[in-house]
Amino acid sequence: MTRRRLTSAWTSPALCAIVALLAIPGVFSWSSVFYVRDLATFFYPHHLWARGVLLSGGFPLWNPFLGCGYATADDPALQTFFPPALLLRFLPSVIGFNLIVALPIAVAALGMHRFLVRKVSTEAACLGSIVFAASGPMLSTANMPNLAWSCALIPWVFAAVDRLAEGWTRPRAALAALAFGLMLTAGEPVTFAAAVVAALAYAGFRGRAGAVFASGAAAGFGVLLGAVQIVPTAVITPGSIRSAGALREMWSLHPVRLLETVAPWLFGKYTGLPNEITQWLFVLNDAREPLLFSIYLGVPAVLLAVVGTTLVRRSQAAMFWTVAGVVALVAAFGTHTPIYRAALKIVPGLSMFRYPSKYLILTAMAVAVLAALGWDALSAEGTRRRKLVAPVGVAAALAGLGLVRNHSDLPTLDASHYDTISVGACLDLGRVSTGARESTSARSALVHGRRRAQRPELPRTRRSDLHRLAAGVLSRQCRSGVGLGRRARRDEGA
Repeated sequence: MTRRRLTSAWTSPALCAIVALLAIPGVFSWSSVFYVRDLATFFYPHHLWARGVLLSGGFPLWNPFLGCGYATADDPALQTFFPPALLLRFLPSVIGFNLIVALPIAVAALGMHRFLVRKVSTEAACLGSIVFAASGPMLSTANMPNLAWSCALIPWVFAAVDRLAEGWTRPRAALAALAFGLMLTAGEPVTFAAAVVAALAYAGFRGRAGAVFASGAAAGFGVLLGAVQIVPTAVITPGSIRSAGALREMWSLHPVRLLETVAPWLFGKYTGLPNEITQWLFVLNDAREPLLFSIYLGVPAVLLAVVGTTLVRRSQAAMFWTVAGVVALVAAFGTHTPIYRAALKIVPGLSMFRYPSKYLILTAMAVAVLAALGWDALSAEGTRRRKLVAPVGVAAALAGLGLVRNHSDLPTLDASHYDTISVGACLDLGRVSTGARESTSARSALVHGRRRAQRPELPRTRRSDLHRLAAGVLSRQCRSGVGLGRRARRDEGA
């Protein structure tokens, strides 16, 4: 019986992780690597060098081949002390690098499931984990491994703080400190700082002053665990461009881009074909490519999140995540609002944090949590349907607009044009690649096959409606379409 329960407990999160990885075709390739943006010019060359040093019995602290010598320990983006990256470097070069790039998506799905499963049904936890892991903002981080791993660990931090808020124990405190420490060594200080603030606010929302103190102490011990990385970085920071506040206003999320949360590639696709790269991309992104290639969430996911926000009067969780999502969104707008400009003058050190659009990750997480709450609200017997008329009507109208947009403007391409390692894979399901169809069917199977015998039986018409809605959420998530570039065969001499 114990073995059966253990198997059942791991089946659901494992399926979520597998489905999330389906959004990144080619991750298990032994001959092709991801190459878009800095992956080919910075991260992959460093991976080859660091792997060689590790296999020869050394440790990659100094790279003599870059700039007449380069201290890798000073640069957190290289993840010199990040345990998962170190372990993956011992694998064959191509598959190891591909896993460093893509595995954070699966880790995000597992962490989100762990955080949600204690609060909502297993079906809702699966839904929320995939909505977050396969969202445009999360998938867009894959071309920056340090940012991807840091964002993937955010749900794990919240799960640890959630357990710690229930009562202090040494194992819980140790796990929370480990989560904070791992996130810090992942090498993305902006995301880490935002996660600490959000986690402490979440601990306070749980209603216990002791929970805030315990979570703050865990974060402090996490900083000590990550001191091996943070101390060298802090030493060189005063002499970097960050100390002068350079690029602090760059890559703020333009409010107009919010339309892309329900209409993918509305202003162009930077990783697409030449005709898909429009001038709007540069107008809305400080005259360069966007930091987050896609911010697509999908109309069905947004619909469920809106349903979740209707529970704010009855659910403290709904209230917290509604407020947190809005605050993170305003922060992501950056200098497009007077609020952030005022904060730059008031909050010490904020000017050293570049690229405000990174905060959108927390908004994506809030949408995922609210979508899970909305799913359970729809499946509850006592739901008052009158309250759902307005959000359902708005979402239906947006879905119709999105459908017209996709079928009128987006071109039909042969699958050969998408011989890419593409995060998301997709202009239109059924028109681009078999991978998109397979991932959609897998997601639908996940929704249809989970806990049918364990949950109270709902009326047939209502359960089928919910299944169609969930299948729509998960299939639309396939369409984030964040490209990591065409597969580039590795150099045989590398």
